Amino acid sequence: MTLPHKPPYVCASAWEGVVAAQYGLWHEPLERVGHSEAVDWSRDCVDDWALWTGGYHYTISSVAWLKCALSGCVWCQFLKTQFADFLLQRSGSPVHHIDVRVGTTEPYKRCKSLTIILSYHERAFWKTFDLYTRTGDPAATYFEGRVRIPQVSAPHMLDMAKTRIEECARTHANCRIIALESAPLPRRLVDCSEPLQVRIVETSHHMRERYVALSYVWGGPQPHRTSVANLASYMSDGIATANLPQTIFDAIYVTHALGIRFLWVDSLCIIQDSEEDKHRELTSMCNVYRGAYLTIDAGSARDVDEGFLQDRDPLDPEAILPFICPLGLVEDIVVADAPRTGQVYIYPPQDGVYDGRRWKEDICTDSLTAQYCETSLRGWCLQEALLSTRSLVFTHQSLQFRCQTHVQNVDGVVHNHVQWEVLRLPDVVFQPDQLIDIKPDSREWEDIHQKWHNIIDGYSRRSVTEPSDKLVACAAIAGLFAPLLGPDYLAGLWRKTLHHDLLWYHFSPSPSRRPQESRYAPSWSWASVDQRVCHLSHYQSGSGSDGVTFIEVVDCTVTPRNAQLPFGAVEAGGSLVLRAMVYPCHWDVTGARPTLRFLATEPEEATPQSTTGGHRTHTSLPAPPPPGFPFTPMAASGGLDYADDGDRQQLWAIPILHGIWSSYGLIIGRVDNHMRQSAGPDPAGHRKVYQRIGAYRMGDDAQLRALRSFFWNAPKVEIVLV
Repeated sequence: MTLPHKPPYVCASAWEGVVAAQYGLWHEPLERVGHSEAVDWSRDCVDDWALWTGGYHYTISSVAWLKCALSGCVWCQFLKTQFADFLLQRSGSPVHHIDVRVGTTEPYKRCKSLTIILSYHERAFWKTFDLYTRTGDPAATYFEGRVRIPQVSAPHMLDMAKTRIEECARTHANCRIIALESAPLPRRLVDCSEPLQVRIVETSHHMRERYVALSYVWGGPQPHRTSVANLASYMSDGIATANLPQTIFDAIYVTHALGIRFLWVDSLCIIQDSEEDKHRELTSMCNVYRGAYLTIDAGSARDVDEGFLQDRDPLDPEAILPFICPLGLVEDIVVADAPRTGQVYIYPPQDGVYDGRRWKEDICTDSLTAQYCETSLRGWCLQEALLSTRSLVFTHQSLQFRCQTHVQNVDGVVHNHVQWEVLRLPDVVFQPDQLIDIKPDSREWEDIHQKWHNIIDGYSRRSVTEPSDKLVACAAIAGLFAPLLGPDYLAGLWRKTLHHDLLWYHFSPSPSRRPQESRYAPSWSWASVDQRVCHLSHYQSGSGSDGVTFIEVVDCTVTPRNAQLPFGAVEAGGSLVLRAMVYPCHWDVTGARPTLRFLATEPEEATPQSTTGGHRTHTSLPAPPPPGFPFTPMAASGGLDYADDGDRQQLWAIPILHGIWSSYGLIIGRVDNHMRQSAGPDPAGHRKVYQRIGAYRMGDDAQLRALRSFFWNAPKVEIVLV
């Protein structure tokens, strides 16, 4: 092939070699020879150069390499910037020649990434980079990624968004399952046909119109909110959008630009000083977002006054490299018959390099979502996202389109570092008629129950302005799961799966002190704490339908605060009566990590006993051991709900599930008279009242066998948890 004219910013060696070879992207993919296991390119390193094939390979003198880099060759400069300093720091002797292998590990018709492997002194190092180019560039035919468009409110950007929205509505079967476009409209909508002077309209049952819903962070008082006093004026005279907060102003602009007339905004479409209106609208919240043609997610706005249409920062590449477009046919892409040169932009998706022993930099962060999307921090916004058929998400970095089928940047950018919560509701929860075909304890049923736990775990990371809204803000999601897991919903748990749902724990105990009374949920509900929780992976650890359940649920009383919101807030005084095996235990903080230890043998005088049919029956919990009483060598890892509970002297363990690989249970303690009174009268007249203190897990094989024998013959008692 006759090469195009060489540009001055690349050396002849690179131009005639790696550039002419299109960086090995259309060679055989990089592959490790002689190893059956797959390569984890995000964590692995290359130990033996001879074990690798594919891509484009060449050898270069280190002297020539550095000379070309100093002369201005962008390719040699790029390699030097990315690798030279790191390699030289670990070199015990001079480096004379370096082997370079470039290519891709996952070939596509349109490439997304480039992997570079450098080898010297029988050691090799690698990095993987994202590739993108500009729309209209000759290279655009061969690369999927596009340079970021900072102007998220530009007409051509919103036109691209509109194209993706219409494609979803027309072709995505999964998204049509969720959509409730035939459902009645919300009671009120904002008419955006005159974007400078909008007004509130009340809908009628025969109206069938597309509308947009807004998901955003309030961030404080809403002086513009609809009230009983101003509703008539908002409907007749309208609202000058110049007087509205910037976030709502921006949402009106986007709605109008997309050619849609109506917008739903909670602060405007719900009468905020009418409890009756708020309760009525909350009961239909699920339908508001499911019925919306589109949801605008104002992810970059920290509050309602900030807005979300500001220009984003441009994405600065590590290098801009020349790209010689292939001739003829590449897979099914018809290319030009004359050589053309485009440009490809390179950006590293990670900031570290692995050399077989450690990471140069710690790149494994827990979550970057909050940095790029403010709505990912708010409790109300989770159900708004999960219930939406499709969304335009204005993150801090870019504009993204999200639906039940795809999550993608509207401008085509590959590199964005946004780690979306990949939680999606199972399709089947939107199809109640299909739920009857799912049998309890089947694999599909367990998967859906596990999905519920995943959603609650993700929800618990978020905050709500009013603590009393914690259950209300996820009530619509609970309503969708109710036909399968319900019908009885107990302050965030399901009666049918209570032995699993009780097993949640903290990553770290709350630094605050335990409240004197349960204000918003019983102590055994995850909604009673203001910390991130995680449900124990009982299905994945052999404690699912094949596990042994140690508890019996005698009774559970939880009263919804509002009968119209059965999945919402609950009244104080909820209680759970269990028949369970209990044993005194001790929270040991003397070791490297806190440990739960079990009493070695039960003291003779620990508790009154009776014999019925050869089996012991306790009338109350065993007494805590006297000082110095021995504990078993059996120990369990555990977590307390509140740090100050670690000082308690009287604790008991309740085993709940015992599986193949793990055993799980609760840690409980007595409550004071004030909390006992909140639980109501005890019908039996002699049961003591307790509260949840934490949870434990044991996973050691030998200890599991001992624990099973330890608890197997233990008597059961009835206890009341509040």
